[in-house]
Amino acid sequence: SGSVQSARFAIFLIGFGGGTLNGLTNALVSDISDDSARASNLSILGLFYTIGAVAIPLLFATLSKTVSYSAIVSNAGILMSLPIFYYLFVKFPDAKFKQGIPFAKVIALVKEPFLIILSFVLFFQSGLEGISNNWIPAYLEQTSSAARELSMYALTAIIVGIGAGRLLLGFLLRFISKHITLVASMFISATGIIILAYYKNPSFILPASFLLGLGFASSFPVILGEIGEKYKEMSGTAFSIALVIALTGNTLLNLLVGMVSLDNFHLIVLGSTAAIVSLYLLSLTLKK
Repeated sequence: SGSVQSARFAIFLIGFGGGTLNGLTNALVSDISDDSARASNLSILGLFYTIGAVAIPLLFATLSKTVSYSAIVSNAGILMSLPIFYYLFVKFPDAKFKQGIPFAKVIALVKEPFLIILSFVLFFQSGLEGISNNWIPAYLEQTSSAARELSMYALTAIIVGIGAGRLLLGFLLRFISKHITLVASMFISATGIIILAYYKNPSFILPASFLLGLGFASSFPVILGEIGEKYKEMSGTAFSIALVIALTGNTLLNLLVGMVSLDNFHLIVLGSTAAIVSLYLLSLTLKK
């Protein structure tokens, strides 16, 4: 029906706008940061994404008891439009290419091995975050016989872990090298999923889920920091390429989990963490 098609188009616009905003805000933070603070500042930006991921669903859950869903969504849209008036008075950096899009440089960028390898780090990282958000409750209920409520709390623990990690990384990335941070983070995530997979005690579920999220926190700020440092002249385009590949990973890893038994979920997580470390270390050999 027409209403269904309109809803689909509206959802597409929300996703399109959100994706554009994601790329632009990361590029802006990268451009206004020096090399020593870029990953740290991107981590702080990521913290606010996490706050929104926790706060907005909680707000909806609270208000839905007394307010209709359509009213909540409509008013949320109005609130989201308010910052537009503030940004009308903010001076942004000048356009890097005032004479149009340099298509030759864009094509050359797509062929950059360093960028593509880092983008595939985000392919697996985005996939990890996606499958954790979508499948962790079902995985815990099936493999650990966890109560539905506890399984949902585990999902919240993952998001809180990501937020806590990004808050911490906002300081640590100014003093600790990015490659040590990322490798250590993947070890933390691997530890979390191993505990969930092999220790069935319900009391371990929330701490292990928190560790899983804590380890997830570093990949996006570290990798986007590397990309922003390497491709300052075309940071927005480079980020767009990386985020498209990242979202593709989110989709494909979710499809993979849906095709195989949930009993193998932890193996997909462990394989993805290993791929992230391997690809990132490979990228360091290409960094000039």
